[in-house]
Amino acid sequence: MYDISHPEKIKQYSKNRKHKKHNISKNEWINCKKYFNNECAYCGLSIEDHYFTRLGITKNGDFHKEHYNDDGSNTLDNCIPSCGSYNSRKWKFSFEEWYIESNPVFSERRLNKIIKWLNEDYKLYIINKNTN
Repeated sequence: MYDISHPEKIKQYSKNRKHKKHNISKNEWINCKKYFNNECAYCGLSIEDHYFTRLGITKNGDFHKEHYNDDGSNTLDNCIPSCGSYNSRKWKFSFEEWYIESNPVFSERRLNKIIKWLNEDYKLYIINKNTN
């Protein structure tokens, strides 16, 4: 496993990514996943089929809170659910250069849904933190 054999690289990567943690509520995240039918926004994998392996143990897990734009905000307007596999594959690429027709999981329907979410529909699910 890469993380075990390259601990210093993982440590540096993690340090550089600390600012990339989404600042959204639990309900906002639940609603984001519901909007995408509890599927990966990129490939359509259902959350029931999302498994990951750590330390030799495979188990069902939650999606990643993927930053659509790595340089963008850490709020709901820049968050989409992504399975671990496609979160890793997108990695350092911009959405526009990575989620294109030559990508094996590209779907025009999913692309349109992502764009609609990011441009307007996320606003329907923002929870006003001042009222909690």
